Amino acid sequence: MRVTRPRTARGVWLALLAAVSAAAAALPAAASAAPGDLTYQGCITGEEATGPDGSGACAAIPEATPTGDDSGLDRLESVAVSPDGHSVYVAAGQLDHAVAHFNRDPATGALTYVGCMTGEALNTGCTPIAGATMTGDNSGLNWPESVAVSPDGLSGYLTSRFDSAIAQFSRDPTTGALDYIGCDSSEDESVPPCDAIATPTTGGADSGFHDPKHKAAVFSADGRFVYAAGEQDHSIVVFDRDTATGALSFDSCLTGETESIPPCTDTGTATSGGDASGLQQPRWLLMGPDDVSLYAVANNDDAIARFSRDPTTGSLDFEGCITGDTATGSGGSGACDEIPGATPNAIDSGLDDPRAMVALWMIGLEDEPERSSEICVAEIFGRTVGPDSARIGMGVHPFGDPAIADVPHPGERIPRGRPICTVFASGRNAGACLRALGSKAGAIYRAAEPGARGAA
Repeated sequence: MRVTRPRTARGVWLALLAAVSAAAAALPAAASAAPGDLTYQGCITGEEATGPDGSGACAAIPEATPTGDDSGLDRLESVAVSPDGHSVYVAAGQLDHAVAHFNRDPATGALTYVGCMTGEALNTGCTPIAGATMTGDNSGLNWPESVAVSPDGLSGYLTSRFDSAIAQFSRDPTTGALDYIGCDSSEDESVPPCDAIATPTTGGADSGFHDPKHKAAVFSADGRFVYAAGEQDHSIVVFDRDTATGALSFDSCLTGETESIPPCTDTGTATSGGDASGLQQPRWLLMGPDDVSLYAVANNDDAIARFSRDPTTGSLDFEGCITGDTATGSGGSGACDEIPGATPNAIDSGLDDPRAMVALWMIGLEDEPERSSEICVAEIFGRTVGPDSARIGMGVHPFGDPAIADVPHPGERIPRGRPICTVFASGRNAGACLRALGSKAGAIYRAAEPGARGAA
């Protein structure tokens, strides 16, 4: 994991948030604007470099920090608007482990920052929830990605990637303020403070709700059921919702992965690891307007899956999928119908996920720890390639080799935005490793803040 600080992502997120919310208010359009056009209205940031003391692009919240870390607005992942249009909520993921609240003027769409809540006790810009931990790990709010507000406007929910959890908040319909209720988790390490989902496992693997992310929580129209996606368990989870309190209880789950059966039920196309099942790595859910169909985007299967929904019990049935990958279609596993332009791995099919990678690594003899260092000369992921540029990774993995180090030379000048070191971590699975990396990177960011003890 490269310790870098993208200087534009947070401003872009909040600029989009401001523009969309303003457009939703149906402001009078300029004479030259066509219906549906967006007019940029400004942005709000938690980063001083993007605020008045930096580029001046955005207004800064009072808790803004030089890099946005511990402001409550660092690494924004998703946004939700309350049904009454008076409140906007954003999930601040990897480093702030927070949900931030804005008041919204229904007439103009303008936003006013109110505050934030966090699962990280070290995040001084937000109010910690009950059960908050020093780094946010196992708090029930570690790396929230998906924020959602219930149809009745009385509850808010955040899915937590690295705690395999969904956190629950009550919402004051008058002020929009959130009050933390608790969380449900399928990960041993997060139970407690969270209540258990099904049978929790170490790290949440094969529990039915491992690594919920992106747009991972949607509601039935009557608010009695919540549906969420467990990306690494290749599953869709059904929660019963108490409409009086907003509390959730696990109901059932469907999976495309044999390892997650039980607690989940087979879609009928399940495979080991979920590959070519039509439901490998679901990342985005959407309820149909008829409230009897649920759709899921399966990232690694290059597919969209469809489920029928019983409006009385909330239960789901897998009805099939459509894919651009011949390996998941009739020429492969047969799990999905193919689109006419389907290709191997869905390349150039229109449904491809650009996850290709090219890399050059130099490795040591690896016969003993002190001779096992690795140097990444360059690596490029397809998702980082743009029309005019690409992000290239490089770095060092010294292991036990004392002659190899990824640190600046004494007296070397480090330009702003340039990585200064490489962070390494290990774990029993990908989720645990990423969680450890995020925690270590966060500690480095905080130590490097101006005024921090030991900061240069």
